[in-house]
Amino acid sequence: MDEITQYIVQLPSEQRVKYELLWQAIQEKFPELTPHFSYQMPGLYWHNKPIIWFGAFKNHLGIYPKPAAITAYQDQLRANHYEYAKGTIRVKWTQPINDNLIGELIAYNQAQIEVK
Repeated sequence: MDEITQYIVQLPSEQRVKYELLWQAIQEKFPELTPHFSYQMPGLYWHNKPIIWFGAFKNHLGIYPKPAAITAYQDQLRANHYEYAKGTIRVKWTQPINDNLIGELIAYNQAQIEVK
Protein backbone atom coordinates (compact mmCIF):
# COMPACT_ATOMS: atom_id res chain seq x y z
CA MET A 1 0.00 0.00 0.00
CA ASP A 2 1.46 3.38 -0.99
CA GLU A 3 1.75 6.36 1.38
CA ILE A 4 -1.26 8.18 -0.06
CA THR A 5 -3.53 5.15 0.30
CA GLN A 6 -2.25 4.61 3.85
CA TYR A 7 -2.97 8.25 4.65
CA ILE A 8 -6.53 8.03 3.34
CA VAL A 9 -7.51 4.70 4.91
CA GLN A 10 -6.46 5.83 8.39
CA LEU A 11 -8.95 8.73 8.35
CA PRO A 12 -12.21 8.51 10.33
CA SER A 13 -14.97 7.19 8.06
CA GLU A 14 -16.83 10.48 7.46
CA GLN A 15 -13.63 12.30 6.62
CA ARG A 16 -12.36 9.40 4.53
CA VAL A 17 -15.47 9.40 2.32
CA LYS A 18 -15.23 13.15 1.60
CA TYR A 19 -11.47 12.99 1.10
CA GLU A 20 -11.70 10.01 -1.27
CA LEU A 21 -14.43 11.67 -3.35
CA LEU A 22 -12.35 14.83 -3.72
CA TRP A 23 -9.12 12.93 -4.44
CA GLN A 24 -10.83 10.78 -7.11
CA ALA A 25 -12.57 13.76 -8.74
CA ILE A 26 -9.31 15.70 -8.96
CA GLN A 27 -7.35 12.75 -10.34
CA GLU A 28 -10.03 12.13 -12.98
CA LYS A 29 -10.04 15.80 -13.99
CA PHE A 30 -6.22 16.09 -14.01
CA PRO A 31 -4.80 12.68 -14.98
CA GLU A 32 -1.57 14.35 -16.13
CA LEU A 33 -0.67 15.35 -12.56
CA THR A 34 1.56 13.11 -10.49
CA PRO A 35 0.39 12.13 -7.00
CA HIS A 36 3.11 12.82 -4.46
CA PHE A 37 3.33 12.42 -0.70
CA SER A 38 5.22 15.20 1.06
CA TYR A 39 4.78 17.38 4.14
CA GLN A 40 3.01 14.30 5.57
CA MET A 41 0.04 14.70 3.21
CA PRO A 42 -1.01 13.86 -0.36
CA GLY A 43 -0.33 16.38 -3.06
CA LEU A 44 -0.11 16.73 -6.81
CA TYR A 45 2.85 17.71 -8.96
CA TRP A 46 3.18 18.93 -12.55
CA HIS A 47 6.57 18.53 -14.25
CA ASN A 48 8.17 17.84 -10.85
CA LYS A 49 6.76 21.08 -9.42
CA PRO A 50 4.17 21.19 -6.62
CA ILE A 51 0.64 22.24 -7.49
CA ILE A 52 -1.43 21.57 -4.34
CA TRP A 53 -1.62 19.48 -1.14
CA PHE A 54 -4.59 18.18 0.83
CA GLY A 55 -4.40 17.56 4.59
CA ALA A 56 -7.10 16.03 6.76
CA PHE A 57 -7.38 17.45 10.26
CA LYS A 58 -9.82 16.92 13.11
CA ASN A 59 -12.19 19.76 12.20
CA HIS A 60 -11.32 20.62 8.62
CA LEU A 61 -9.76 19.72 5.31
CA GLY A 62 -6.65 21.81 4.71
CA ILE A 63 -6.00 22.71 1.08
CA TYR A 64 -2.62 24.18 0.24
CA PRO A 65 -2.35 25.72 -3.21
CA LYS A 66 0.16 28.45 -3.85
CA PRO A 67 -0.63 31.88 -2.37
CA ALA A 68 -1.17 33.43 -5.82
CA ALA A 69 -4.04 30.99 -6.48
CA ILE A 70 -5.72 31.97 -3.23
CA THR A 71 -5.38 35.65 -4.10
CA ALA A 72 -6.80 35.07 -7.59
CA TYR A 73 -9.80 33.11 -6.27
CA GLN A 74 -10.49 34.82 -2.96
CA ASP A 75 -13.96 35.98 -4.07
CA GLN A 76 -14.97 32.40 -4.91
CA LEU A 77 -13.45 31.13 -1.66
CA ARG A 78 -15.41 33.73 0.27
CA ALA A 79 -18.61 32.84 -1.63
CA ASN A 80 -18.15 29.20 -0.54
CA HIS A 81 -17.63 30.34 3.07
CA TYR A 82 -14.15 28.83 3.18
CA GLU A 83 -11.64 30.21 5.65
CA TYR A 84 -8.38 31.14 3.98
CA ALA A 85 -5.05 32.82 4.57
CA LYS A 86 -1.91 33.37 2.50
CA GLY A 87 -1.25 29.73 1.61
CA THR A 88 -4.05 27.84 3.33
CA ILE A 89 -7.71 27.09 2.70
CA ARG A 90 -9.74 25.45 5.47
CA VAL A 91 -12.97 23.64 4.64
CA LYS A 92 -14.87 22.41 7.68
CA TRP A 93 -15.94 18.79 7.40
CA THR A 94 -19.53 19.96 7.80
CA GLN A 95 -19.26 22.12 4.65
CA PRO A 96 -19.64 20.87 1.08
CA ILE A 97 -16.35 20.53 -0.79
CA ASN A 98 -16.49 22.41 -4.08
CA ASP A 99 -14.28 20.22 -6.27
CA ASN A 100 -14.91 22.51 -9.26
CA LEU A 101 -13.37 25.44 -7.39
CA ILE A 102 -10.47 23.28 -6.26
CA GLY A 103 -10.05 22.24 -9.90
CA GLU A 104 -9.83 25.92 -10.86
CA LEU A 105 -7.10 26.46 -8.25
CA ILE A 106 -5.19 23.50 -9.66
CA ALA A 107 -5.58 24.69 -13.26
CA TYR A 108 -4.41 28.16 -12.22
CA ASN A 109 -1.27 26.76 -10.60
CA GLN A 110 -0.65 24.45 -13.52
CA ALA A 111 -0.86 27.38 -15.96
CA GLN A 112 1.61 29.36 -13.86
CA ILE A 113 4.16 26.58 -14.19
CA GLU A 114 3.62 26.24 -17.94
CA VAL A 115 4.12 29.98 -18.44
CA LYS A 116 7.62 29.96 -16.97
